[in-house]
Amino acid sequence: MIGFAIGPVLILYLVSRYGTDATSWLILPGLLLGALVYLLLPDWAPHRRRVVRALVDPQLLRGPVGQLAVAGSLSSITFLTLTSAVPVWLVRDRGLATDDPLIGWTLAVFSLAAGLGSLLGGFLAPAWAGGW
Repeated sequence: MIGFAIGPVLILYLVSRYGTDATSWLILPGLLLGALVYLLLPDWAPHRRRVVRALVDPQLLRGPVGQLAVAGSLSSITFLTLTSAVPVWLVRDRGLATDDPLIGWTLAVFSLAAGLGSLLGGFLAPAWAGGW
């Protein structure tokens, strides 16, 4: 989440300082990281193939795994909606320039808070389920 949170700040800085053509340089860290992952991770041995029918069990989807999938999907929709709508709202209703650093910092703070909330929720979930 730290890298995800830094993205809006970095991109807005590059766009405001050098224009939109400078954002293509951001592919270099991604390519470097991809090469490092390829070179440093051990070889993967594929598992034997299973029948597709055995991978999806309707009973499993009706239980806690299905509830977790629905909760994760709703959480993702909320996160994407907010991160997509906040910049538009700040520009249209609050009069910020499209390259204002406040837009990037707002998205960065929200993303970091979401990541910390996920960690805190994962830490507190067992205590909450067990009744403290």
